[in-house]
Amino acid sequence: MIAVSLEQTVEYFHHRHERRQLEEDLRAEAERRIPLITENMKYFARLADWDREVLQRGRAATVSGGFVTFVLPDRPQIPTLLRPEDAAWPAAKASGLVAVLPNKGVEGWDLVDFYAQRAEQGNDERTIAGEAFHAVADRLGVSVAPGATVRVTPEERDELMRALALYSEKTRTFMVYNADWQGASDAAVHGASTVDQVQPYIDRAMAAIPK
Repeated sequence: MIAVSLEQTVEYFHHRHERRQLEEDLRAEAERRIPLITENMKYFARLADWDREVLQRGRAATVSGGFVTFVLPDRPQIPTLLRPEDAAWPAAKASGLVAVLPNKGVEGWDLVDFYAQRAEQGNDERTIAGEAFHAVADRLGVSVAPGATVRVTPEERDELMRALALYSEKTRTFMVYNADWQGASDAAVHGASTVDQVQPYIDRAMAAIPK
């Protein structure tokens, strides 16, 4: 009985240590992620603004001699953006380590993981739309670099603008998904776990999306 009791005590303290370490890892990763998403959003907002300006110029261009001509706006240099980390929770689930957490903790970090996956999906959709836009531009033989002059037929202009509009829409959706992820991460850091508890954090992150 003494041996069993000692074994149970050792196991208890081992699980408690594992829980504290996992909670610390999850919280530290989320705390690094929150400001990084904020910084990334500033650059995505600039890209979205550029897309919107190109759409306005392209759609407003008038036909002359069977062609429409418009100049693309300049755009600030966009650095290579770092992807926010989200490895700790998937690793804990894969190893079964999540079992050391209380149910509320599992629920909260599962919500964060849901929004992380949705942001990843949004990024994939945005990438596909961007590749489609550039494929249209390449096929039409036009440069879509900032400051370039575009000269196309009205039909080609409309095709190019449709592809850009979809890309712009996917960029804005991706920003919304990132705000969801950021808000859920902030909520988990502060101990929120249910959907109702998390929602105010998401609302705050959504309100901070650059217009």
